[in-house]
Amino acid sequence: MGRNLNGKAANNPELKKKSLGEKTWKQSTRGALKKNASRFGRFCSGHGSKKRPLTQAEILGRLGVSSGKYHDWVQRYELENGHNVQLPKEFWLQKAEKKAILSYHAQHPDEGYRRLAYMMLDENIAAVSPSSVYRTLN
Repeated sequence: MGRNLNGKAANNPELKKKSLGEKTWKQSTRGALKKNASRFGRFCSGHGSKKRPLTQAEILGRLGVSSGKYHDWVQRYELENGHNVQLPKEFWLQKAEKKAILSYHAQHPDEGYRRLAYMMLDENIAAVSPSSVYRTLN
């Protein structure tokens, strides 16, 4: 059972979109919106006959948004959406370190990844873990 904008059940076949032509449907919709404009005006301009603008707290309260969430949105305004983006961490390998691992492996092709890691550490080429060397070589 549908409802019209007045909150009453729309059992009246005259208000069904199928039974009305396109022009009359638009007219009836506009009429319902005009009837409910006073409700919207009360939402936007305060209670009763007050003619003052709403405060930020009143607007957020009516929208059901917490002030913390609002301020998060303000800080993120006009920033690129970074949803689930991996941010580079300090412990990730730099490009120079990866390049050093590959060049050192080219000089010592017979050594395993663990031995390469410790040899590079001993020679002060790169201080990386064996697992990082393994991932870089694969």
